[in-house]
Amino acid sequence: MQVLNACPAQVLTDFDTNCFATSATNAGCNSWLGTNFTSTMNVACGNCLFAGGSPDGGAGGGGTGALALDPSGGGFVGVNWGGCAALADTTSGPACAAAYAPASECDFYVCESSTTSTCTSATVQACLTTADGTGGVCNSKAAAVQSACATDFADGGVLSPSGKCGTVAQVLNAVCGTGP
Repeated sequence: MQVLNACPAQVLTDFDTNCFATSATNAGCNSWLGTNFTSTMNVACGNCLFAGGSPDGGAGGGGTGALALDPSGGGFVGVNWGGCAALADTTSGPACAAAYAPASECDFYVCESSTTSTCTSATVQACLTTADGTGGVCNSKAAAVQSACATDFADGGVLSPSGKCGTVAQVLNAVCGTGP
């Protein structure tokens, strides 16, 4: 659910840094969320980021905001790349988003659901490479994303590094900031 201008730019930048940077840890992210989600982040911003759930694992539902949420209510599990693609590319983005959801859930259950507070983004990324690679448990779902999102991943597409949804910061901004 896109809510333009729900979040101040600095809150989105700080959230990206504390929760998604390569050096980010679960403990550091949780600490930042505990401090900022309740005190300085306004309600509209939190509702946009965590639409369909809450950062502490409240009512799960997969997430319809800027974040993909654990369907079992265990908190956020990543960025809603597919949702951003659907907003920024109305032609092929919706099919891309539909493929992204089951792939993200598979990746979460294989690589992130059992992580500890000392796990880093780099450790999770190594697991994702194995899970999504040839013979990996999530390979067929990852292949479906590659197929459905080919236009969006292509050079200049919305999910390419130069696209409107190519970085975490861009996804957060597209859904809860100034838009794609």
